Amino acid sequence: MLGVVIAVIILAAAAMSLAKWNKETARKQAAEVLGSLLVNAKGETAAAELEAFAQAAPEPVRTGAMLSLAELLMASEEYAKAADVWAGIALKASQPMKTTAGIGQAQALVLAGKAQEALALVRTLEQGAPASFEKSLLRLKAQAAEAAGEYQDAIAAWATMMEKESSQQTAFYRQVMARLELLKAEKKSS
Repeated sequence: MLGVVIAVIILAAAAMSLAKWNKETARKQAAEVLGSLLVNAKGETAAAELEAFAQAAPEPVRTGAMLSLAELLMASEEYAKAADVWAGIALKASQPMKTTAGIGQAQALVLAGKAQEALALVRTLEQGAPASFEKSLLRLKAQAAEAAGEYQDAIAAWATMMEKESSQQTAFYRQVMARLELLKAEKKSS
């Protein structure tokens, strides 16, 4: 009886090891395919090929493929599609990838002409983002606020950055804020 129990334990351990090996092999193969796609996929079919691959790829290769797809779409100036891909990544990710993908989505939204939506997203991201993202989020908030015509929010973001940066950047921040004050005044008078 003891021999049977030992045999069952050995078989279970072997099955678990085989499953782990199969999973690792699948990840390695998927990573190789992704690498090949990134090197060889060209033109208009590259995005479609990456998207199709990402749908079937195991994690974490799927995330890598989706990040590559988002970057490719940004480079191709397909900002609305890129924003959707970034949103999909953020939806499934944990920190800090969630914030990284949210920043990508907000940048894509600004470039797609959806600055108000980007500004709302940045405000949401600020609530739960790790401290290491503060400067990036402030700069993106300033960019989105300016594009949305929310000049006071843009000025406030630049002022906060100026408080946190070295004195070498002060002149630049003051110049940007002065330009935004002029835009704000023009907007009021029209």
